[in-house]
Amino acid sequence: MSETEEKKTGPAVPETLPSANDLAMRAVNLFKNDGMDCETAVVTVFDELFQTRVLDGLEPRTRRIGLGFQTPCGALLGAARVVVNLLGEKHDAALLRQEIDRAFVAKHRSATCQYLTAHVKWGEHHVHCGKYVYSAVENLWAVLEPRLGDI
Repeated sequence: MSETEEKKTGPAVPETLPSANDLAMRAVNLFKNDGMDCETAVVTVFDELFQTRVLDGLEPRTRRIGLGFQTPCGALLGAARVVVNLLGEKHDAALLRQEIDRAFVAKHRSATCQYLTAHVKWGEHHVHCGKYVYSAVENLWAVLEPRLGDI
């Protein structure tokens, strides 16, 4: 396959790039107003931006219920899916995921859903967790934007 054919089959990088704030606010809106879970909201924003279909592989939103105390924040899981799908073959996706996670933990003190939502009543996550969705997208974009030539 020629390099031109390869680029046609990969994700499309738009000519005009949105800001991290625009992407993050889109994800927060999907999460708070459109009923998406945090992971799906993060992935959807990047599926729309790059015309990919990472979202097709997501399981139903009940996938994390009862998995124990160390369950990662769903927004970070979404960011990880995007990194692996867009950059995994050309970069060490595990290192990029760690970079995203470190920035998130530096801001929020944890990366686990149970810690972040310990004081939230069941069913009120859409009121509380928008800031985590925002941070995950912001940190993901900080990792992706300088590597867009590799997508």
